[in-house]
Amino acid sequence: MVAGCDGNTVVPVSGRVTLDDQPLENAVVLFEPIGEKNNPGMGSVGRTDADGRFVLRQIQPDRAGAIVGSHRVIIRMAPRPGGSLESAPKDRLSPVKDAEKVREFVVPPGGSTTADFPLVSPAKPPPI
Repeated sequence: MVAGCDGNTVVPVSGRVTLDDQPLENAVVLFEPIGEKNNPGMGSVGRTDADGRFVLRQIQPDRAGAIVGSHRVIIRMAPRPGGSLESAPKDRLSPVKDAEKVREFVVPPGGSTTADFPLVSPAKPPPI
């Protein structure tokens, strides 16, 4: 555990993102702290690997983990190298409802290795 300069405790957080029970590779997972203060603390980010697994890091200061407490979680596809978020491939997440891509997660004081997010595409109507 690490106490930040703002007094917030930072703990290790990792997990897995799946889409329709399959690993979601190359997705960006953003954790934004939710709090009663105007600035509840620095957010954290991770990128999924081929198995859909990610490990969170804060960007400033650069350190592993996320702040203890409630977070809004946003999942989106990562941009291609040298591209912007707008250039990110949307094909894998585009059928998923926006509400499914924005979640909430509470980081416990001891950290978590089970920050898992199973996304589900909407059911397609059967062919007629």
